[in-house]
Amino acid sequence: MQIEITQMSSTLLSVGGIFLLGFAADLAGRYTPLPRVTLLLLCGLLFGPAGLDLLPHRFVNEWFPLLTHIALCMVGFLLGEKITLSAIRERGRSLLWISVGQAMCASLLVGMVLFLWGRLRRSP
Repeated sequence: MQIEITQMSSTLLSVGGIFLLGFAADLAGRYTPLPRVTLLLLCGLLFGPAGLDLLPHRFVNEWFPLLTHIALCMVGFLLGEKITLSAIRERGRSLLWISVGQAMCASLLVGMVLFLWGRLRRSP
């Protein structure tokens, strides 16, 4: 019973800390020229398993998939509030070509790196 209460309190503290950190990043994004989405991503990287690893591993294993989906929804809403139909009508064609160009360049770059990596690994 004591272990369950400790685990539950650890989970609630982790969720509360994540929300406070997200709120602080959102406030910083409102008063600095940095985009809020970028600040939220940097906070996640810094405090998550890839950074300082401040979250309990049990929390990461059980709750991260759900929180990842929630975070992606929030990012979508943050980005979506900036898009208007008039902006799409005005810049739609150039946005389409920029998106296609970025996707093509990224694909070519990743393909070239993987090709070269495979060639270098096979060399004696």
